[in-house]
Amino acid sequence: MRPAILFLVCVLQFGTYFAYDAPASLNIQLQKYLGLEYAEWQFVLGQLFVMYSLPNTFLPFFGGKLTDRFGCRLVLLFFCLATLTGQVMVNIGLFVKEVKLVLLVLDAFTSKMGSIANAFLSPLIDRHFGIEVAIMGPTIAYPTPSNLSHLPYEFWIVCTTFILFTGPYYCFNNTALDFLVSKYYPNDTVSAGFAMSVPMTVSTSLLTVSGTTLSTSTHSKSIYLVFSFLAITAVHIFLGFTALSPIVPFIALGTAGAINLTLMYPFVNHVIRRHEARAVESVSMLGMAYGVCVCLQNVVLVVIPLCVAWILTNGQQDMRRWEHLELFFASLSVLGAAGALWLYRIEQMEID
Repeated sequence: MRPAILFLVCVLQFGTYFAYDAPASLNIQLQKYLGLEYAEWQFVLGQLFVMYSLPNTFLPFFGGKLTDRFGCRLVLLFFCLATLTGQVMVNIGLFVKEVKLVLLVLDAFTSKMGSIANAFLSPLIDRHFGIEVAIMGPTIAYPTPSNLSHLPYEFWIVCTTFILFTGPYYCFNNTALDFLVSKYYPNDTVSAGFAMSVPMTVSTSLLTVSGTTLSTSTHSKSIYLVFSFLAITAVHIFLGFTALSPIVPFIALGTAGAINLTLMYPFVNHVIRRHEARAVESVSMLGMAYGVCVCLQNVVLVVIPLCVAWILTNGQQDMRRWEHLELFFASLSVLGAAGALWLYRIEQMEID
């Protein structure tokens, strides 16, 4: 039974990410299908990803509460149906070629999700924390006995490093097809789509290997993060300012992604567990810490697509706009490397 459940959960994840990445992999085709100008389409594309990420800037805070109250099966079924409903609505809007309808549906659907979450959560908040806290729920959006100030500063470094990885890795994928067709594969979306799949394919293939290797390594784990971010920086500089094949840089990007994905969540667990061990009061903060990471990651997924759209449509022509975009992603990676270096310094101070 357990292998079957694991398989079905993987299928659910596959479907969710397949739906999420569909606008990115059909970037150029959708622009032509909808008959939009390039500048208008870039902002529409950004808004599609923004609408997806908005609910996830607050819902992860409450996921544990919902699961505790209603059980994982019911909660999983509800959100799967919600995902299916949203995807059907988007398909209807695209079928009639009304992009405004798509955005309106997504906006309304996002608002309804907030209403549903409120209906679930407000009675729970009232029961456990009183009406005074429940009525403030929409304002403070975080009704738990602990607050964010209890989280150690090391956690915020890890969290910042984590979200800096989101832009150069995940958000880059949103416009990768357009970039590849513009620079490497003119009028060939199939070859561009194949190249676009390389980083995720490499990353997925290496996750088991990187997990095993890094978990048994005697070296500082954070130093691997430093080199990973530096590799991502080099990849984006390479893509933006050379005309050589993107395949090798994409393999490097996937490898760096596997390292980041292997280490980020364990780092959160490490710094929180260590802080809890030193604390005078025994208060569990790990769930809250993971919730904060996921919510902030989705805040970045709201902001960066709009920044990308602005960069691509801000008066630059031809390849210059892609150079500026790759420089933007490289800059985020440099900041990520600085955060990872700070983590390395903290690790060395603990050893000393």
